[in-house]
Amino acid sequence: MDASSKLESIAFLELWTAKEAMLKLLGIGIASGLDNSLVLNDEEGLFKDTKIYFSRYVCGDIIGNLASFSKICLVREFTY
Repeated sequence: MDASSKLESIAFLELWTAKEAMLKLLGIGIASGLDNSLVLNDEEGLFKDTKIYFSRYVCGDIIGNLASFSKICLVREFTY
């Protein structure tokens, strides 16, 4: 995979995990909410008129997002 393709894949996963986290927070499925979810930037999104906040996590090749109705100030990482 060339560098451009890898960057496109990472951008897609960052966007997808943010939208998925948003819909899970709202308790709705992808089929009924994907078109109504908007990721504004790394930290904020909108679902219709509801503001959603994100915190992104990257661990090696794994990308994840946490979504909340309020700004995320601190998330502790635990290892097992």
